[in-house]
Amino acid sequence: MENQNRFYIYVLCLSITAYTSAFLLTTSSDRATAGRDSIILTVPGTFDKDKLNGSRWTCGSQIQDKVSNPVQVYVDIPITKVDLTSNLSNENPIKVVSGSKHLFICTANASQSAARIQWYLSGTNITDQASAQPSICSTGCETVISSSILSYIGNITDNGKTMYCTAVNGEGQSVNSTMKSIDILYQPIISDIPDYNVTEGNTLSIFPIIDANPQPTFLVESSR
Repeated sequence: MENQNRFYIYVLCLSITAYTSAFLLTTSSDRATAGRDSIILTVPGTFDKDKLNGSRWTCGSQIQDKVSNPVQVYVDIPITKVDLTSNLSNENPIKVVSGSKHLFICTANASQSAARIQWYLSGTNITDQASAQPSICSTGCETVISSSILSYIGNITDNGKTMYCTAVNGEGQSVNSTMKSIDILYQPIISDIPDYNVTEGNTLSIFPIIDANPQPTFLVESSR
């Protein structure tokens, strides 16, 4: 916009009189090449993003009474936090009985656009076992809260593995949740005990191999 006089900023959704000190105004002249002056408005990162998001801006000349076309500003609000919880307990490690179903919930904080959530079990992507939930409106639907639920069936082979989820929206960086260790609980599994020959009067010691979680505290003896 060509003008040799003073510039000012019109704010249609914000009061410039209330926020004048919050902005940085600088001038840039390329009159030598384009025959025009320009003014640059810099909005600091500390400014209230909720008030800035969706606002419409124009600039103009006080002398010539001319106003530019309006420009609407949208603030990209990235995801900064992802929470991983469960329907039974939020302790770590999480105890899951072998063969039983356990629900894990991954929730991203409010962001400008819906998040894409991925699930991992010790580095293996298991997102196909999860279901994305409808986004929830936050602050007048200017931001949304995204979540996903993973229906997990306890498996002995997963004992000691770690569960976590990630979320990303737009071009932002992927954000990880905390890692939860999986503690699979299962009843004792006793390996086959071979037949033994023992001479009468001698002592026979048998050391069966027992696999269980938690470890058994006693062993029931039986004889025939």
